[in-house]
Amino acid sequence: MGIDVRNAQFALQQNRARVEAAISGRQLAQESLDAEQKKYSLGASTNILVLQAQRDLAVSESNVVAAMSAYEKSRVALDQVTGNTLSRLGISMSDAEVGSVEKMPSAPDVIAAPPTTK
Repeated sequence: MGIDVRNAQFALQQNRARVEAAISGRQLAQESLDAEQKKYSLGASTNILVLQAQRDLAVSESNVVAAMSAYEKSRVALDQVTGNTLSRLGISMSDAEVGSVEKMPSAPDVIAAPPTTK
């Protein structure tokens, strides 16, 4: 159990660093694209180099999404091994025991489904 917690904490830290690195990489790719577009407008670059810079920006944006996904997964894994999932989401076992929900759970970035009409 203790090893699982340490491994989950380590994974969370590593994935947070990965997010920060990916964000920095995206910023660099954006700056490179901006510079390449300026050079192109002055006639000092080619459209191929601009397209390559755009491709590099798209790849770096994809890297940010992948890093954020890995970070969220590792955060969930840490909650799971520490037993904090229910409290983090605001789920009360007393509501489950009584069979009525007094306070709706809070799942970040999750949108409630619209009510169905029959």
